[in-house]
Amino acid sequence: MKELTAKNGERLDEIVFREYGTLDFFEKVLSENQKLSKKIFLDESDIIYLPEIMIVSSKKQETLW
Repeated sequence: MKELTAKNGERLDEIVFREYGTLDFFEKVLSENQKLSKKIFLDESDIIYLPEIMIVSSKKQETLW
């Protein structure tokens, strides 16, 4: 599990998007950081735990015939 320290005024959704490139995992990150669930803006001392998530991209191959 990765550990980050928030910068003053950051939001959890911003951090999740920056780290994972999507907000699909926001609920998972929030479940790992219940202490932050009532905060909109994070404080400089807040620690965020980011679970390791395997992102699998499935590309569908298209054919012409």
